[in-house]
Amino acid sequence: MNNPAYRLMLLIARLARLKDRMQVQALFIDGMREISGNKTCQWCDQLPAGGSTNIEICTANSSFGYFSYLTENDGHLDNVLVQNACQMIAVILEKLLQEQGLEQLVSKRTAELEAANRELEASRQLIENAQRTDKLESIGLLAGGIANDFNNLFSGVFGYIDLALDNTNDPSVSKYLEKALDVFNRARDLTHQLVTFSKGGAPIRKNDDIDRYIRESVLFTLSGSGIACEFFIAEDLNECDFNENEIRQVIDNVVINAMQAMPSGGTLRVEIRNVTLTIENHVNLQEGDYIVVSISDTGIGIPPSIINRIYDPFFTTKKNGSGLGLATCFSIVKKHDGIVHVESELGKGSTFFIYLPSKRYITRSAKVAPIVNHTGDGLVVIMDDEEFILDILDQMLTDMGYEVVQTRSGEELLGKIDELEQAGRTIKACILDLTIPGGMGGRHAVKKLREKDPVLPLFASSGYSEDPVMTSPGQFGFTASICKPYRKFELASLLNSFFGESGTVPASQKIPFRAT
Repeated sequence: MNNPAYRLMLLIARLARLKDRMQVQALFIDGMREISGNKTCQWCDQLPAGGSTNIEICTANSSFGYFSYLTENDGHLDNVLVQNACQMIAVILEKLLQEQGLEQLVSKRTAELEAANRELEASRQLIENAQRTDKLESIGLLAGGIANDFNNLFSGVFGYIDLALDNTNDPSVSKYLEKALDVFNRARDLTHQLVTFSKGGAPIRKNDDIDRYIRESVLFTLSGSGIACEFFIAEDLNECDFNENEIRQVIDNVVINAMQAMPSGGTLRVEIRNVTLTIENHVNLQEGDYIVVSISDTGIGIPPSIINRIYDPFFTTKKNGSGLGLATCFSIVKKHDGIVHVESELGKGSTFFIYLPSKRYITRSAKVAPIVNHTGDGLVVIMDDEEFILDILDQMLTDMGYEVVQTRSGEELLGKIDELEQAGRTIKACILDLTIPGGMGGRHAVKKLREKDPVLPLFASSGYSEDPVMTSPGQFGFTASICKPYRKFELASLLNSFFGESGTVPASQKIPFRAT
């Protein structure tokens, strides 16, 4: 059919259907034959109202060389343009290009804003961790000094109780002394929390399956609480490098917090799995393989106002809390090259995520069974600034069969060794305290001793258990280390591992010291 009006009606109907399927940006209509008789704009009025379609009436007869509103529809101007053909095409293309350019600009600016927000969030997390680390370091020297003093005192307590146990046949006395040792073991654990804050090297770690230690710690801490526990442990779990005692301490503190958040009971969910992290999904850790331990409770949750302070030393909301529990967790995990992260919702509970690197091998630490009846012979030189430690260590070594010479500083030690050598005496070993107030400690004396004898067994002793010398003694010239406070069987185990049960060093084991 050649009726222009009918064709235009078909076009309008087709356009209406087309609009339901896709967005139409422009409609070009030949208005030449519609100028007389059939008004093109009347049919344009039948288009759906409220659309954004540009209607272009193309005619070579039009005198309009600019945009113009042609008609009104229900009180508003229709978006109808009348132009000369060439002008019209150029203008509409320019408009479409401008719209596309604006959309691209908006998309680009949105992406830039999202990237900036991610950078700001990453910076915020780094700043918070730096501030938290500064707070830990600010009490590091104080805590380390206090811990060392406590450990020296505990060495006296442990030592005298051990000696008393060796010299009593009264079962009731032995019973009370053993109970006293149990109490002091707990005190030693508390002191170790202070040591955690002191500056020092990495903890002594071993490569092992971590899941059994976590399971044991969780179940032990929950025993008698009435809280249900669910474990979800990956079958292909990687091995992890960790310090057993410190990781147990982390798990204990997190579980205790969960118990306190569920005073009426609840459920604790423990999940252990492998995860690979990138810089994009965790800005506070290096890329690589990790084990993540998540511990979730169904407790009261942590208020948003304090969630960023829970790792601060001495911060607590509990009446009888010390404020060291979670701060200790943060410090221990950080020294394991990991991180602790928490998510919480009031009324629903909290989840602590503990990330620890996996597949990082550090020299395995062989477990040495306690040797109580070690016997030896030969001359052992000991050095310490505390008289009661010298007295106890002298008695322990004497009971094992050794001859003992006491010294109180590095200067006295070196002089005494010269005297003994000039007298033709052979020294079996030396046990040296690392720090001597106002004098030369073992840290410096060992260098002088190594110049004289590269194979002499030299044992470092200190209450600073996190000191690099204690964690890596071989790197500083020592043969091994023993942390204060120690008991007689621990000293016997150390000596047995180097001298054997009879106290004789095989020639094959006399390997010269080489600094690494």
